[in-house]
Amino acid sequence: MKSFETLVLASITSGTDLSAAYPSLHEAVEHVLGHLIWRHEYAASRKVAADLILARYPDLPTDPIAEVCAAQAALLERLGPELTMPMGNTVRSASPLETLRDIYITKGVRLTSRADEITR
Repeated sequence: MKSFETLVLASITSGTDLSAAYPSLHEAVEHVLGHLIWRHEYAASRKVAADLILARYPDLPTDPIAEVCAAQAALLERLGPELTMPMGNTVRSASPLETLRDIYITKGVRLTSRADEITR
């Protein structure tokens, strides 16, 4: 058993981001499903996790949250559908391949495929 913030679970069941914490949502979906998921699998996995969460907590919302929708509508009315931003001028500290190497090699994380795990 693992505790999760109510708003994280409600975000999963309603499909409305109430927690503004994607890592917490991802962690909760993985925990509820009992296996790791990749980012591109999140949308489909969230739907399965929502059903499992609702089986345990049927009072959690299943539809988009009205207050959030109202807040979004107010922002769109006040600021319009688009805002402009100047192009940033920050400089990367390392290339994407270097940062990938840093994450997976320098920190000692070993990449394995699911097939490797099954055949062991």
